[in-house]
Amino acid sequence: MPKKAKENDVEKERMRKEIEKLKAKLEELEMRELKERVQEKKEEIEEFVRKKPLLSLAIAVGAGMILGKLLSD
Repeated sequence: MPKKAKENDVEKERMRKEIEKLKAKLEELEMRELKERVQEKKEEIEEFVRKKPLLSLAIAVGAGMILGKLLSD
């Protein structure tokens, strides 16, 4: 195999490994961002329930009735 072709293969392999590292890092960052967004939504819901407990209960009962109706048919 010519020297230039071998160097190209080595460079391709190095680039492939670097791309794999970058993909893993991106997935990690996306997961971290998703966890943060879920935590923020959870806190928003908890605050809503604390401020309006009766409305929250009514929403839960209504959702339960609708799901029960849908699942019983």
